[in-house]
Amino acid sequence: MKRAILLYFLLVTLINALSQISTDGMRQFVFSAEYQSLSLQFPDLVKSFYEQHQFTPVWMKPEGLTRRNAMFKLLQSAPDLGLCTRDYLPRRFSGLGSYISFLNDQPDSIRTEIILTDAIIHFLHDVKNGNNKPMLDFDGLQYTPSDSGLISWLTLGIRLDRFDTVVERLEPNNKIYRQMKMKLIEWNKVVEDTNFQEVVIESDDVNSSNNILMIKLKQLGFLSASDKIEQKLIIERLVEAQRFFDLLSDGNLGKYTLSALNVPLKTRISELSLGINCFRWIHEMKENGNVALLNIPSTQLFIFKKGRLIFDSKIIAGKPSTPTATLTSSINEVIVYPYWNVPYSIATKELLPQIKRNIGYLSRNNYQVLNQRGEIVDPYTIKWNALSEAYFPYQIRQSTGCDNALGILKFNFYNPFSMYLHDTPGKSLFLLNRRFFSHGCMRVEKPVELARLLLKEKISSVEALINQCLENQKPVTIQLENPLPIIVLYSTVWFNLKGQVKFYPDIYHKLIQSELCYDALQ
Repeated sequence: MKRAILLYFLLVTLINALSQISTDGMRQFVFSAEYQSLSLQFPDLVKSFYEQHQFTPVWMKPEGLTRRNAMFKLLQSAPDLGLCTRDYLPRRFSGLGSYISFLNDQPDSIRTEIILTDAIIHFLHDVKNGNNKPMLDFDGLQYTPSDSGLISWLTLGIRLDRFDTVVERLEPNNKIYRQMKMKLIEWNKVVEDTNFQEVVIESDDVNSSNNILMIKLKQLGFLSASDKIEQKLIIERLVEAQRFFDLLSDGNLGKYTLSALNVPLKTRISELSLGINCFRWIHEMKENGNVALLNIPSTQLFIFKKGRLIFDSKIIAGKPSTPTATLTSSINEVIVYPYWNVPYSIATKELLPQIKRNIGYLSRNNYQVLNQRGEIVDPYTIKWNALSEAYFPYQIRQSTGCDNALGILKFNFYNPFSMYLHDTPGKSLFLLNRRFFSHGCMRVEKPVELARLLLKEKISSVEALINQCLENQKPVTIQLENPLPIIVLYSTVWFNLKGQVKFYPDIYHKLIQSELCYDALQ
């Protein structure tokens, strides 16, 4: 028995000796071809980290146990940060916290050391900048948040043998972000309960749905176990839930309320995680420069100057059949009294049938017909019945004026979809809560205020034109000296003018039902 015990300790000692990492071994490996074959997420930052630390290992050494445990505890918190533990380490490393049983020699230890460093740099990067770039149909800015400072923050965590302080400092210091994170933690706790079950409200009668409605409101956090349940209280909390989901807050279980409440809580968690990471991605630009943020589901435009909100406006976005594209670009010019060059699809599918029925439709709506040389032609000389969607060698444009579909102001930015911000004569649509009526462009409720903000002192040259309602006024184009970056996003979790986090309908059905992340390392 004594011999077996002695043999065991000799074997453990031998394994530890074989897996000890020398600084020379680390240096040689980091500059080897095998290092490049590790498929690291941040190879340059990992290499820079070890260069700054004289190639000294930080995880795979006898005194590294506390540090490794601190790192694994951090990775286990990933779901409460809107992240996925499995994105950072494969499951085969799940035993690294307390005992390392599979490391055979120094190269094996070095590989593990480097993978661990890459994993935590990856994690800290995602806490700061988000784990995914938002869905963009066009990326004119090619914006990427900075990775600067990650090595310094990692060094601090290693020195402290803990990382919670580092994470707190890397996260956006913002009330909206904190609201999102608190709600995510709350909901994760609900779904991780062994007694949790998704429920579906089947009746639109509040009284007959009381039990299921109460369960749903408790799961969402609008009722607590200590609440004295009365009908009046249920209605009050239902109204709160309706506001949270951007619904008519009438206390009734209408069509939209039932639809919102019956979205599975795990799907809401997925939406919230996407929203948190989107907010991280824009945070640096929003805090350090000037940027216009337009979120499609909330139909709201905000402009920030170094973190301060300086402009807001409701917008009207594209119909589900003609959706507004997500993009990044820069607003570079303002056009006063713009022409509306009717897109080919609208001209042939919507206007052409009207013209064929009555050619007077053109003059009544102030439309002009241009030939392929850009010359205005007399519409009465055209054989309209010979034209179709397949053959239409003309351009229709609407002349300028207050009744022009673009109103009197247009805000241009480059993109391949011929999309832009513009004024509109249809002001009444801004009174609606759901504003998805356009062919893809974005109508602005406050175009004059936006023009004043963008043009600054140049506004005086066109102020008189803006304050009048002229017809057939020649368009005036003004270039911006400082183009304004614009980001058009699609996030169903956003914030309103009061800084309150809200959920908005997935109007374009864009959300992918991604697998949730409850695979924290044990």
